[in-house]
Amino acid sequence: MWFRGRGLQRYFGNRIKQSSLITAGICSLISFFILETFSWIVFFSFISVVSLGISLLSWQFERGELTRTIETQSDAANALLNEMEMRYANALLVQEIGHSSSGIRNTNSLCQTIVNLMEKHLDFDRGMIMLASDDKKRLMHMAGYGYAPKQEELLW
Repeated sequence: MWFRGRGLQRYFGNRIKQSSLITAGICSLISFFILETFSWIVFFSFISVVSLGISLLSWQFERGELTRTIETQSDAANALLNEMEMRYANALLVQEIGHSSSGIRNTNSLCQTIVNLMEKHLDFDRGMIMLASDDKKRLMHMAGYGYAPKQEELLW
């Protein structure tokens, strides 16, 4: 909906510019037959400067609008590019976890390998893997990264 308002501004800006140029031309032509030569030159110069000013103002508004449109599209493209990079990194993480886990049978080694891959691919400063205990009443810390040694002691 926002583009319709800007389209109307551009439309009315162009209409005003065109109307001012046509009006200046008609007034200059009519005044050529009514005014003396010097008065007509002054009048023609004045009306030309006014028409030129209106045209420049219209051009400036249109240029600003186009600049804003380009900036908006640039921001949208950057957001999509960042999202694509994030999805690629996540897909690469899943691929490496799948590849690594196919050869590891020990749960502790598997968890440590997964945590190492998470640290490598994810943009987090901390991470951990916790698994349910045998009685399924509590979570046990299996592996992690980004924690101070004293914090890790509390997790064990």
